[in-house]
Amino acid sequence: MYVAYQIDSRLHRRFIKNVKSRRAVMRLTQAEIAAKIRISQLAYAQIECGRNTPTLEIVERVAKALRATPLQLLDANELVTVS
Repeated sequence: MYVAYQIDSRLHRRFIKNVKSRRAVMRLTQAEIAAKIRISQLAYAQIECGRNTPTLEIVERVAKALRATPLQLLDANELVTVS
């Protein structure tokens, strides 16, 4: 049986903030990230605006696309830098 684990609302808010910041630094569009993680642009936009909560699998895919770790995207104290 497959279980899709989701992050809680507090972590989701941190995730949104960090993803938006990192995506801006990397100059990537929502459509580009969505393509990299194999979901529709609409589905990605709904995650980023807070309408839908991502599964842990999606958090991992987004982190990989943004050259970060899931922990960096979920932690409010992480710097948004790109090496």
